[in-house]
Amino acid sequence: VAWLNPTYRAKIGEDSVSYHRGATVTHRGVDGSLVHHEPHGTVHQDGAAIIYHWCNPNVIIYQTARGVVYYDEAGLTYRGGDQIAHFAANGEVSYHGPGGVTHQYPDGRVNHWTSAGVLYRRADGSVVYTPTGESVPRPVTAGALGDDPFPGPELSQEQVLDMVSQALAVAPAKKGPARLKDGSCPRCPSVVMPGPDAAPGAGGLQAAAGPQAVSGPQVQPGAVAQPGTVVQPGAVAQPGAAVQP
Repeated sequence: VAWLNPTYRAKIGEDSVSYHRGATVTHRGVDGSLVHHEPHGTVHQDGAAIIYHWCNPNVIIYQTARGVVYYDEAGLTYRGGDQIAHFAANGEVSYHGPGGVTHQYPDGRVNHWTSAGVLYRRADGSVVYTPTGESVPRPVTAGALGDDPFPGPELSQEQVLDMVSQALAVAPAKKGPARLKDGSCPRCPSVVMPGPDAAPGAGGLQAAAGPQAVSGPQVQPGAVAQPGTVVQPGAVAQPGAAVQP
């Protein structure tokens, strides 16, 4: 079916209806799913989840009730509640949460900042601890940590993925929001497609910061509170600055 004013056409299939206008196409499925295509990207809404995909720059964003996941050339970032986890393309992992800030390097080094002090795990496996208010690091032995809560060899990536798949397979299915007879969903989040010049996180994600919130220089621990530096009492140390009172 085609119309001249405004100029667009609609195609009705067995399981969806698609609307074509210029370079944009919108598909509405009988299950309530919605897919919107534009030259600079797509938006896919399925139940309470929304997936944004920009072509230039190449950015993918998953928005769910549990949090937001960003994926771009810098790596993958998860934002949920009061915590942020970033998996960089070079293998580094950063975590910001209520317990402090952790930065892990591919060679095995780990820095963990807390309100009580700073823990350093070196590449050779040794661990030192600098309490808040002190400047001399103390060696930490594995025995002081108590029994290993997860004894045995480390799990491989394939084993972890298998465990996740098994957990999802036995998890009870969750019902999505109720839909009307015409397939519309009054309680589903609205989909707003940002323009071609909009930064990632615009439109439907205006309340969340973009990937740069954790992938930029502000999250690089650098040389903060290295052994020999006095750690001041007070709040949790933030990357790029010593622990302030």
